[in-house]
Amino acid sequence: MTWVFGGQPEAATICNCTLCRLYGVLWAYDFEGERIEVNLRLAEPQEVAELALPL
Repeated sequence: MTWVFGGQPEAATICNCTLCRLYGVLWAYDFEGERIEVNLRLAEPQEVAELALPL
């Protein structure tokens, strides 16, 4: 899965959790279909399609 934020965000939030601090992550917010594009690609779609899911 990938996502792209199109343009320059007006603001960004600094997260203080261990992972965000380790990777230097800043969070920008908007809505999918506006400035955020989400792409989902399965590496092996046939294998995923055949997974037995609990009901």
